[in-house]
Order: sequence, then structure tokens, then C-alpha cells
Amino acid sequence: MALATHQQRALRMEEVMDFDQVNAEYLGDGVYAQFDGFHLWLFTHNGYEATNEIALDPETYSALVEYVEKKLKPANIAAQEAANAKG
Repeated sequence: MALATHQQRALRMEEVMDFDQVNAEYLGDGVYAQFDGFHLWLFTHNGYEATNEIALDPETYSALVEYVEKKLKPANIAAQEAANAKG
């Protein structure tokens, strides 16, 4: 994703905020997600305004999913094995 000018970023943030009120879903820890038909948008909100944004295109989203599966699957297996060992 290319760096945007401050004006372009501000406009996108306004669009996210307008769209957020109806379509964004709260994920936890101040993080929200929404989908615009192409990008998956992740953004944080401090209670007053959106403070950070990330637009993931389908290829980048797939890379993120692969990363999460690679990193979390071993951790989840280990946690499950530990729970099973405790009985």
C-alpha cells in the first residue's frame, strides 16, 4: 500500500467514520473491522475518533491469515495439550 498524503488519509478516515456507524464490527481492544467490497479495513477508535487505519487487499489479508495460522496453531495445540494433561 502506497503512502497517502495527509489530505487523502483524512478523507479516508472520514469515510471510515461515516461507514463505521452502520457497518463496522467491534473486534475488541478498541479495534474495529469493516469491509468495503474490496478492502478489509481495520481501525482503532479511542471513543472520539478513529485513530489508526489499515486497508488490507485480498492478497494481504490472505498473507495475514496464513501468518496467524502459522503462529497461533502451535500455541493453541500446546494450550490444549496442557489443559488435557491437567485433566
